[in-house]
Amino acid sequence: MPQKNSIRSNIFSIGYMQNHGFPASSPCRRVCDTLLAFSRERLTSFMSDHDNHPFIDDYLPALLAQASHLISDEFHKTVRKNGVSVTEWRVLATLYGAGEISIGSLADMATTKQPTVTRLLDRLEVLGHVQRVAHATDGRVTLVRITDPGKKLIASLIKQAKKHEDQVMEDLMPGESKALKETLRRLIAHYR
Repeated sequence: MPQKNSIRSNIFSIGYMQNHGFPASSPCRRVCDTLLAFSRERLTSFMSDHDNHPFIDDYLPALLAQASHLISDEFHKTVRKNGVSVTEWRVLATLYGAGEISIGSLADMATTKQPTVTRLLDRLEVLGHVQRVAHATDGRVTLVRITDPGKKLIASLIKQAKKHEDQVMEDLMPGESKALKETLRRLIAHYR
């Protein structure tokens, strides 16, 4: 905050002049006193203007949630217009190009509770959009992969999602989109 630092610098300079060289009754000392009081008032006003904002305006989880909601909600309208539920979109988009994923990992990546994903996979498997596969070495784990019909169902939505993302990111400076994604990936990896 350069303005805050400038005001603090002025206060320091005026305070120094006030205390070094001017008698208490001199006109110069009165000017210094007035300037010092004005600068302190400006600093207090500046700080209150910048510190009195809602907590969530500077709270990362709230900012991430708001951005996600605003951006996703806009695209979810497109998803629903194409006859796909938002949860189906999340699951199929997560599986698209991912190979085989455990149901637990799929639920985490699709930000959906595992029982909900399991029920959805039952329905998608009957429709032929996904296939469950036994894990090669761990009988407790079931893997799931998208089928060709599932890819066909979701392919046009993937294209529309990429177009939507381009529109969302067009206001960012070159490199900001990449930096934002890298930062988010690091946060996700840290907390996953």
